[in-house]
This record gives sequence, structure tokens and C-alpha cells, in this order.
Amino acid sequence: MDELKLFSTVLMDVKRRLLFRGLCFGACGIGAILFFGVWATPLFLSKWGLLIFFAALLLISIGLIPYKNLTRLETRPHQILINEKELIFLSSQGSHKNIPLSSIKNISFWKLKTKYGLMLDLENTRAFLPCFLSDPRLDEIVHPNESD
Repeated sequence: MDELKLFSTVLMDVKRRLLFRGLCFGACGIGAILFFGVWATPLFLSKWGLLIFFAALLLISIGLIPYKNLTRLETRPHQILINEKELIFLSSQGSHKNIPLSSIKNISFWKLKTKYGLMLDLENTRAFLPCFLSDPRLDEIVHPNESD
């Protein structure tokens, strides 16, 4: 068997949903800065201004960091390498997991609104490999001796 190499994929509906969520959180953060900057008194801002500013920055960050991570994943995708003995998951950040093929019972596709990937049912636990789509070649590797 040759080595099989799979790359992660960014779904456009997930990207669109994260962008919309990020814009909503970012607009709330900018709106808070503008509202308190225009309408709050200097006495109020002397007590609460720094807290309002950091809360607004937190809202902007909560909204845009997941979108930025997803766009980074487009340029540096995760990888799955499968050889005769093991499945190797290489993260885009540099970490990796080695999973023996003999310990994998089932591979299924799992999706929520903004999270999706492959769920590996192992002998004792489960492992999630984010941002991968289902591939029929994976069933052949997990169940090589079973016929249709």
C-alpha cells in the first residue's frame, strides 16, 4: 500500500458564518467605544474608561481570532498521512499525533455549525481531526478485508 496523504479543507459556509459572527462582535466592540467616547462624562470615563476599552478590545478579538485562524488554515492546512501501520496527524502549528491503524474501529464525518472534521473511534477513546472531509479511501484503510 502506498502512503495516503489528505489535507484539511475550509468550508465556505463555515468561513462565512465565522466572518459574520466576527463582524457582529467587532461592531459591538467598536460601538461600545464610540458610544462611551461620545456620551460618557469625563468623571465616568476616569473610573470605567479603561475597563470599557479592554472589554471592547475583548469583543473585537473574540469575533476576529477564529476567522483569522481559519484563513491561516487555508494557507497552511493540517495533514493526515496514512501508511501500512499508522495514521499520522500533522497539525498546521507543528504538533503531530501517531495512531496505529489496528486501534481504529471506525472513522466518521462530524459537523456542527462552525466545527467539522473526522471522528476516530479508537479502542479506548475517541480522537477528533478538525477540518477534514469524509473520504471513501479511509473506509478501505480501516476495514480492508470487508466487502460491500
